[in-house]
Amino acid sequence: MLHSPKVEKACIEYWKSVTGLDRTSFIKTCFVISKSSKKIVKSKLANGTIHVRINNVKHFFRLIGWIDFLKKKMED
Repeated sequence: MLHSPKVEKACIEYWKSVTGLDRTSFIKTCFVISKSSKKIVKSKLANGTIHVRINNVKHFFRLIGWIDFLKKKMED
């Protein structure tokens, strides 16, 4: 999700480089400003956020394993 459509291309390029995915793997971009913010964005993430959908059970559980590993590593 992004706060402004002006930065869409740059953000997609950023997430492509981070994830290693090609452009066709990205679907529609959402632009969101919270109703409670009264259209004023005080702090925003420079590259937006990414929503990951995994359609392969093997890859899904591999990712869950990586996340659990990193959580344990951060607790130490």
